[in-house]
Amino acid sequence: MNEKKIEQLKACVDRKDLARLLGFKPKALSYILYQRTPCQNYRTFKIPKRKGGERVIDAPNPELLFLQKRASNLLQDCLDEIVQDEGHKRTIHHGFQRKKSIITNARVHRARKFVFNVDLTDFFPSVNFGRILGFFQKNRHFTLEREVAVTLAQICCYDGQLPQGAPTSPVVSNLICQPLDIRLSRLAEKFGCSYSRYADDITFSTSTRKFPRAISRKSLISSKWYSGRILKKEIKSAGFAINPKKTRMQYAQSRQTVTGLIVNDKINVPADYTRLCRAMVDAYVKSGTYFIRKEKLSKSGKVKVTKEPGTDLQLIGRYSFIHNVKSSNFSKENPRPKDLFSYEKDYRRLLLFSKFHFSKIPLILTEGKTDTIYIKAALRRLHKSYPTLITKKGRSFEYNFDFFKFSPTNRRILGIDGGTSHLAGFLSTYRKEAKSFCPILNQKPVICIIDNDNGAKKFFKWTDSSGNKINRDGEVYHLFENVYLLLTPLKNGTEDSKIEDFFTKHTLNEKIGGKSFNPENVGVTEAEYGKAWFASKVVWPKKSTINFNNFKPLLDLIENTAMKVHNPKK
Repeated sequence: MNEKKIEQLKACVDRKDLARLLGFKPKALSYILYQRTPCQNYRTFKIPKRKGGERVIDAPNPELLFLQKRASNLLQDCLDEIVQDEGHKRTIHHGFQRKKSIITNARVHRARKFVFNVDLTDFFPSVNFGRILGFFQKNRHFTLEREVAVTLAQICCYDGQLPQGAPTSPVVSNLICQPLDIRLSRLAEKFGCSYSRYADDITFSTSTRKFPRAISRKSLISSKWYSGRILKKEIKSAGFAINPKKTRMQYAQSRQTVTGLIVNDKINVPADYTRLCRAMVDAYVKSGTYFIRKEKLSKSGKVKVTKEPGTDLQLIGRYSFIHNVKSSNFSKENPRPKDLFSYEKDYRRLLLFSKFHFSKIPLILTEGKTDTIYIKAALRRLHKSYPTLITKKGRSFEYNFDFFKFSPTNRRILGIDGGTSHLAGFLSTYRKEAKSFCPILNQKPVICIIDNDNGAKKFFKWTDSSGNKINRDGEVYHLFENVYLLLTPLKNGTEDSKIEDFFTKHTLNEKIGGKSFNPENVGVTEAEYGKAWFASKVVWPKKSTINFNNFKPLLDLIENTAMKVHNPKK
């Protein structure tokens, strides 16, 4: 059994031990911390806050950043082990935590009569070098040697405090805030409230008849709410202070938000955010360009609003966020409807345009994950013969085209679930949506690769009905616009072929734990294994020794098709 990370850290007796635990040579760590000046280790700049003012960011240089990432991962492992050993059923701090997010933080306060928020002033700067050093030396979970504690504090601090911009700051602040979280959680429990913290954002909620005055009290002469005496006392004793400008009470009759998400009933994103994203998608698919509002600080310190062209990844990130938030409201007990929601249809338009219509490189769509693994492995083995498809860079490889990624999101949004059964429906949708997309010059091909066997009968019927007569003796067909169909080549006059036919008998006969490979992947018995195991436990691990020569006809077809471009009709 592997020794716990926190025990490995406690076993360090000096700086050299800590350096080795972090995967650094002691001289390299000393050089970063003691031979480089603070100005060499950090770059300081300012960004405007969303609600006015500015935020100072101290960004570490690449060498220090790498060291801090190692330290952050180590301390996060320690924090996870502490939580597990303490037997906590759930963590009450959600910021910068593994498997935690603003969604899990908001869920704690869903559908409550009162939602009370307070912010901590100067959260990271409040955690100074002395506090960190004392914590690592005296906290019962750590009790580190002084030299080790000092070195950790030096890795984490800039100008004697936690910098905004270092990857170590979030996990160190969570460690320092553990006593505060415990005390505030007990305070909440005493008065029938729920409590959570996301970085410097603290939230209490309850559905009791009156909100407890110990946590918050309402002004006698106005509608303003203030932090309660006991709450202020607990926060002050933990070494922090409340920002009174950001103290607010939210009622069920109005919109309640926690870390930017609506919590009145279901967890949701604000409607104006969704509308803005929809407008961006509409502009993007009709013109190939959309703009994002940016706020920058001028030399005089004033906020200047500009509009800059956005990227497809930025817009996909926005919709991924919306999708994750809305998906959190569904479960096995409460499954989502089969039909797509309005925002999901917008998401689909975006993915169809970005990944298929306006792709920067050719895209390959196979019947499933296993076929993708086969082709990737074959290209690595035969990379010298296919320089237009794959490039070797040192010990790594770079594919000169993209593979469609099978995922739960793509299954839901695009309707692609592997096999050919859903492919016809997907291509019909793409063909219909593409009519409203802006024309693209030198459009890159989308290459659909399917087995040339009876399993694709339904797909062949669709191609017939859509005006594309498929003669299975052929191998490549142009279906519409930039979409091409590539059938696995027939061998030795056979009527059918599938991609597994291109492996040698020696590879197909590989046994795993005494089990034999069933290439049909149907009716797999206890004495057999299917395609998933074959791909992940035979093909990929042994790709450097497998004979992939029979894949060359298929790879030749991919290479020839990948060179094609499609231009709109004049």
